[in-house]
Amino acid sequence: MILEDGTYRKFDRVLANPPFSQNYSRANMKFESRFREFCPETKTSKKADLMFVQHMIASLKPDGKMATIMPHGVLFRDGKKMPEVRHELLTTLKDKLIPLGVLDEFKSAGVFVNWWQQIRYDLKTIISTGWHHSLIPDDYLIAEFFQSEADEIETLEGQISEAQSELADAVETAQEVAAYEADEGEKVSAAVLKKALKALIDDLKGSTGDSARTELANLQVQDRAIKTIEKRIKDSKATLKTKTDELELKLQLKRLGGDDFKAESQKLIRQVDAQLANLDPGNKSDKKKITALYKDKAVLEARLARTDGILAAIGDQLSEEESRRLILKKLYDIAHQELNRYLNSEKRGLVQVVENLWDKYAVSSSELESERKTLKEMDGFLKGLGYFGVQTQ
Repeated sequence: MILEDGTYRKFDRVLANPPFSQNYSRANMKFESRFREFCPETKTSKKADLMFVQHMIASLKPDGKMATIMPHGVLFRDGKKMPEVRHELLTTLKDKLIPLGVLDEFKSAGVFVNWWQQIRYDLKTIISTGWHHSLIPDDYLIAEFFQSEADEIETLEGQISEAQSELADAVETAQEVAAYEADEGEKVSAAVLKKALKALIDDLKGSTGDSARTELANLQVQDRAIKTIEKRIKDSKATLKTKTDELELKLQLKRLGGDDFKAESQKLIRQVDAQLANLDPGNKSDKKKITALYKDKAVLEARLARTDGILAAIGDQLSEEESRRLILKKLYDIAHQELNRYLNSEKRGLVQVVENLWDKYAVSSSELESERKTLKEMDGFLKGLGYFGVQTQ
């Protein structure tokens, strides 16, 4: 600690890499009351990580900045609740699975261990900060609130994929009609064919013969076909981008709510204004930057103006209860996936047993008896011919 006039000195910048997970004892602390809130001294938690953070913050000037590195323990150290949660979940899962007689105690425990490895950090976050929206994947929010938007996007993607296949067919047809031979290693694309078609069309435009006019018409049909499909793809991609951007905006608003989103947008607008203030409209280079910045500003302002309307349309910000339900659904789905993995393994083992039995007992006793009878008859024939015969039982 650096003191100045009887108190700790204030700094503009603080950069530190304090010792990770260092133990402490409150009995040896000179200013015990300073660290009481965020540094509880329990049997399982006697780490000084947050003490270092608190001291660095206290040593900053009002407009100062600090950068530090901390272990994950500062977020998740709680070594008391987590063991209790783990024990309760393990016991509950085993109590549900073992009586079913499909998975034994050890395999049921295996389901839990694999599940626990995937969810433990989520549980630590829940214990530390509650049902935070960051624990919810976008897929869950989309399925819950924006499935129709996602379906529209999927439909558009399918249409674009279909149109691209049509374009490939159109290019191939046009290549045949134009009798275009590609150079070695050249990829025959729509752009290449349009260029070739244009050259041929330009050459034939002044022709008066019936054959030339027919060829010209055929080439123009191919040219229009390629351009029509390209325009359809371009329009669909533009629509797809708009729909995707709208869905992204809805997801952000659903997570953050209007206030935080507006504050962020207003901050970006202020940054644009600050950049515009430093540019000269009379300067050719600055003029291009000014145009681009005004476009960015217009997008931000339009988005800001639509915020309240979109927020109302999507049912306002995600509530704590909605967040809790979706997070629990995610945890359940992970458990369900692990359970299915073990059950599928058991099912494969059972199928293998049945297949082995089938291989062993596929031939019926009547068929075996029939074969024995045939062998006996053959044995008689062989004896009649003077051979020793076949020994049958």
